[in-house]
Amino acid sequence: LVRTQLLLCLRHIAAFDYPTKWPLLLPAICNNLQQYEQAERISGALSALRVLAKCYEYRRDELRAPLNSLVDSSFPLMLSLLQKLLPAPSRQGSAAALIALKVFSSCVQIALPPHLHDQHHLAPWMEVLLGFLEQPLPADAPAADEDALAWPPWKVKKRVAQILHRLLQRYGNPAAKARHADSSLDERAHAFAKHFQERYAARCLVTCLAILRLRSSGSVCPDRLVTLCLNYVEEATKYKQTYATLKTQLPQLLFGIIFPLLCFSDRDRSLWEEDAVEFVRKEFDVMEDFYSPRHAAVNVLLDLTKTRAKDCLQQTVGFCAEVLREAQLEPTSLQKLYRKDGALLALGSMHRRLVKKYKASLEPMLLLHVLPELSSSHAFLRLRACWTFGQFFSSLFSGGKHAAALQQPFEQVMRCMGDSELPVRVQAALAINQFV
Repeated sequence: LVRTQLLLCLRHIAAFDYPTKWPLLLPAICNNLQQYEQAERISGALSALRVLAKCYEYRRDELRAPLNSLVDSSFPLMLSLLQKLLPAPSRQGSAAALIALKVFSSCVQIALPPHLHDQHHLAPWMEVLLGFLEQPLPADAPAADEDALAWPPWKVKKRVAQILHRLLQRYGNPAAKARHADSSLDERAHAFAKHFQERYAARCLVTCLAILRLRSSGSVCPDRLVTLCLNYVEEATKYKQTYATLKTQLPQLLFGIIFPLLCFSDRDRSLWEEDAVEFVRKEFDVMEDFYSPRHAAVNVLLDLTKTRAKDCLQQTVGFCAEVLREAQLEPTSLQKLYRKDGALLALGSMHRRLVKKYKASLEPMLLLHVLPELSSSHAFLRLRACWTFGQFFSSLFSGGKHAAALQQPFEQVMRCMGDSELPVRVQAALAINQFV
């Protein structure tokens, strides 16, 4: 608490006095960064550096000069520290690495500092970033998702994934940078984008996919890290070079990583049963979409089936059709019903694209596989059936078409508005808006 208050004071003072009235602040911080044997001094120096970087994080052009000086002075020292911490992961070392990576993140948030345009400076930083993302976890890694959230080594991986996603967003498309290269700064940005795309983008993608496989294999992986890795994958689908790497792994990505995230799970069921109000909040709160692995997985699926439809759309629809068929054959298998929920989420999310290509098959699919679930004994399927009809109504039944076919679904959704389960009632109320 004392440190937090002192850092807040430092930020207010530095905002007015640094660098003109307090020129010795940065040299003092850098001096403490070299005290490798004194963990507290290292931590304090990194925290102060983080505060200083935050003061200039969103400044542009010439107003970034103090930040660029900070990078020139401190980045070699931080790099050396991170290189020492990388081979032997620990809680204390990860806590220091996390602060250093937050400093790095602040310094590249708006624009890349001139220091990192030099490939000799960039290469060791990229190796460190990828090293932390690829780093095996210590033996005392928590086995529960709740404990993993606050564990420093996982937080380090999360921060690295955030940085790499930001770099790919800004520099993943060299052609876009070339179109706007009307100054020396823009030319350097284009050169960096080309170098990043050629040397690092695909490797970062492979590492993100490896992390995503942890969740699909049943290992612990925090939701936020899964979301950030999926965000990287989503961005990577847009670019030729990264998609070439992704294309060879599409079946594993679509059906081994994305699809399990779409399915209802035991964890969802526990939340529903323990606190239905919280389930509704997480399910329908727009802000939750920024942190939800399920929402991120839907975004990746939509991007792949839109921009890479030739490779992805047909096999995704075929896979979902098979899942629905399996659930129909084994209606008492809870796991098959969980998978059916995921298939309906996938199909409903793609409704606009499906109407263009599979319109004749959609109404029979809804009547055979979705309509019966409006009166299912499983509340999560009643919810998903309401949502699915709501999704397809605007694209498939708009303009008064198929009014007779809609009579029974409409009546069933109306009944769901009086359902005993709160989440079902909420979803039915949202779906009925599409009907009326």
